[in-house]
Amino acid sequence: MISKISKIEILIKDMCQKTDFPAQFEYHIIPVKKYALKLAKKYKANRKVVDLGALLHDIGRITTNSQENHDTEGVKETTKILKRFGYNKEIIDEVNHCVLTHRSRDKKPETLEAKIIATADAMSHFDLLPILTACACRIKNIDLHHLTKEDIGVMYKWLNEKIERGWNQKLLLPEAKEMLKKKYQAIRTVLDGIKNYQ
Repeated sequence: MISKISKIEILIKDMCQKTDFPAQFEYHIIPVKKYALKLAKKYKANRKVVDLGALLHDIGRITTNSQENHDTEGVKETTKILKRFGYNKEIIDEVNHCVLTHRSRDKKPETLEAKIIATADAMSHFDLLPILTACACRIKNIDLHHLTKEDIGVMYKWLNEKIERGWNQKLLLPEAKEMLKKKYQAIRTVLDGIKNYQ
C-alpha cells in the first residue's frame, strides 16, 4: 500500500507539471529531500516532519507561480494538504514552521527539523548550477540567445548573491559546509570567471 508521504510526493510532482517551471520537482524538490533526509538521519531528527517539509517547502511558489511571499502562502497550502491526508495538528504545525522559515530571512528556523529544511534548500543550489542559471535568466527575463554585457552582469549578481547567501546564511548545520566545500569552491571559480566578462 502506498504511504501518505508517497501520495503527497506524487501530488507535488503533478502540481509542478502545471507551473511555468515543471523541472523544479526533479531539480530542486528531490535534491532538497535527499539532503534533508541525510541530515535528518545524522541528527536523529523527526524523519516524517523533514520528509514532508522537504516536499512542501516551496508549495507556495508552486501554487502561485511567484517567488514573492511563497513561504507565507506555502503555510496555507501546506495546512490544506496535510489536513486532507489526515495529519494531526502537531505534525501540521511542525511542517508549517519548516515551510515558513525555509528562506531564513524574516523568520528564522527554531526547530532542528526547520533548520534541516533551510539548510537542505540551500544545499540543493550547489548541485545544479546550470538549473540555477536558467532560474536567474527566467526571473531576470534574460534571453540567452541575445546576451548583452549588462545581462551577464545581472546574471552574475543574482547567482553570486544566491550562492553566497546560501553559503554564509542558510547552511545552519556545520556538517553541511563540510559536505559542500568542494562544490562551493568550484562554483566560486565559475562565478569569478563570469565576473571577468561584465
